[in-house]
Amino acid sequence: MSTVKVNPHRPYYTPGIHHYNYTSLPSADSSAPYLLEDTQKHDHLKSLTTRCTSFALLKLLVTMLTSPFEVGTTLLQVQYSPHEDLEVLGAPVTGSVQPLQASHARSPNGAHARRWSQRVTWIYEMLRTILRPALESSLNDLFGLYDDTIPLMHLDNVTPNITTLVASHLVVGVLLSPLEIIRTRLIVQSASPLCSKYKGAFHALRTMFAEEGGLRGVYLSKNLVPTLLYHGITPLLACSAPLIIARTLGISAVDSPILYGAAEFALSTFGLLLMLPLETIRKRLHCQVPVTNESFKSTVALRPVPYRGILDAVYRIMKEEGTRTKSSAQKKQIRKKTKFSDTDTTTSDTDEDVFLRPKQIRPVTSAWGIHGLYRGFTMQLAANAMVFVFHAMNGLEG
Repeated sequence: MSTVKVNPHRPYYTPGIHHYNYTSLPSADSSAPYLLEDTQKHDHLKSLTTRCTSFALLKLLVTMLTSPFEVGTTLLQVQYSPHEDLEVLGAPVTGSVQPLQASHARSPNGAHARRWSQRVTWIYEMLRTILRPALESSLNDLFGLYDDTIPLMHLDNVTPNITTLVASHLVVGVLLSPLEIIRTRLIVQSASPLCSKYKGAFHALRTMFAEEGGLRGVYLSKNLVPTLLYHGITPLLACSAPLIIARTLGISAVDSPILYGAAEFALSTFGLLLMLPLETIRKRLHCQVPVTNESFKSTVALRPVPYRGILDAVYRIMKEEGTRTKSSAQKKQIRKKTKFSDTDTTTSDTDEDVFLRPKQIRPVTSAWGIHGLYRGFTMQLAANAMVFVFHAMNGLEG
């Protein structure tokens, strides 16, 4: 009888053929790749959330800092300042003008409406920042173009990418145009709590859709053509400026930062000369509110007769607000200078000059001019000059 020898290293092993299904238990480190992937996703989401929050807070801070300048420029652009002897007849589109007084400015409702203009600006900027690049990227993918993150400077053919860039600005600009109208009206409306037509952004949007023909009336109104022109020309000027400086003028930001900044300043000034009249006309058209039971009362004087479009607005502004008229104090000084300037004349001649010369030097108030189209030009030109000085001192590349 044979005995089976037991292996001391495997005491429980029995020789022979065994039909067993052996499985191995997973080790403690087998799920490490999955845990690492989840951790990376969580860190990426956290980083994205942090960056979005920081960007939103930064936009809010910039909006709060620039809001006083925007309010001042808007009020200056929409204010109707005709010549002294000009009389505009017609059915008014706005209510009686309520001047901005200290008590009105300190009123809670007036301050609340001014804060809402900041919120509308912030909402508009955030939506535009999110929607426009996404639309541009989708258009580039649709037509098989280069990635929109690549600067236009490094592309041989920039026309297709510029086309998609301008198209994205146009679509998003038209889509968000009601917010621009609401922002202008919240700034311009009277600060008095008894005369404010709009109580906030949502109330303004609801009221505008109810009184001005819904979506069709708001989007297909006289504001459509100015909106298309503004959001089409502005990005075209912005994206073509670096190409003109580098490829046409042959100026490098690295080799000649001061000369590059001077070229930028010149092109930005040209863009300001081109776009400021259009911006003024847009804001004046924004303030044309239909006559309803609750009229729109403004902080500054608005034209009592509505403009019929861009060309009519250009014609009326140049004809009615084209030149500056001398104030009564300046006229008195002119009379005094006229009275005492001619020392060699007799008393009768001097008396005659006192009464005749003011009539001869009386300013012509019906002259044409472009002064009304360029209100706020000095302020924005000073801002461009400050940017140029900052870039020149720090040697930035734009």
